[in-house]
Amino acid sequence: MKHALALCALAGLLLPACGEEEPAVEDAPLTSVVGAGSSGEVFALTIDDAIPDPPIRGDVNAWSFSLTRDGEPMTGCTFEIEPTMPSHGHGTNPNPSATELGEGRYEMRPLNFIMPGVWHVAVRPTCDTLSDEIVLIVDIES
Repeated sequence: MKHALALCALAGLLLPACGEEEPAVEDAPLTSVVGAGSSGEVFALTIDDAIPDPPIRGDVNAWSFSLTRDGEPMTGCTFEIEPTMPSHGHGTNPNPSATELGEGRYEMRPLNFIMPGVWHVAVRPTCDTLSDEIVLIVDIES
């Protein structure tokens, strides 16, 4: 079953570890994934909970996550979140928003995966003057 989330950090261009190809989507629970930010690994994003898990087609998906820098929770951050389906060249509406839950935890919703396939969810946090981009990759089954 391909339902897990894979991460690939971006720094303007794909990092060598990601190569030119789509990263593999592995079999693992969504909540087991930890991602590192790009731009010198400014932030780390950890998916704490996903409803539902695995993510499904439709606008019913919500993810809670932690954002840290050097192991410290980041609070008061703003986010731009942009789901896209690169193989089709489109995104979805509306783009999700993030709500602060406290102690460096946030919730993003609604994640509206309008069709099955591989989706990239670009999460762009800005905390004070620091910003980064973390791309989450999820395969939505039919």
